[in-house]
Amino acid sequence: MRRILLGFVLFLLPLAAANVKLYTTDGDYQIVREYQVNGDRVRYYSADRNEWEEIPVALVDLKKTEKEAAAREADLDRRAREFDAEEQAARAERAELEKIPFTVVYGDRESEHSLAIRERGGGQSEASLAEFAARLATLVS
Repeated sequence: MRRILLGFVLFLLPLAAANVKLYTTDGDYQIVREYQVNGDRVRYYSADRNEWEEIPVALVDLKKTEKEAAAREADLDRRAREFDAEEQAARAERAELEKIPFTVVYGDRESEHSLAIRERGGGQSEASLAEFAARLATLVS
């Protein structure tokens, strides 16, 4: 379930990252997909109206717009690195667990004469303590 949720979030991140806040000099902003500075005009694709629009460059706070875009890109990079580190740790954990050939269960129903052994592939068996000790000796040598 966690893996599905992370996959869904990673699917949505590029969609959210595609939108940029284009700040105006009066402190307001427009949500845009992209923008271009062409001489004294700024051409942008409005996310609200789904069409290209132009405004004078004097009305746009390019420094603030670029600063926020850089901060957002850095945050996305950091999140991607964290996700990669988590995924790498999970792969290492799975690889470590694959090295365990079986699990021995000693509970209320087991005794020295009968141990429950669960194989990695899903098989189950029972063995006495002496039989299990002999099996361990063959694995170690």
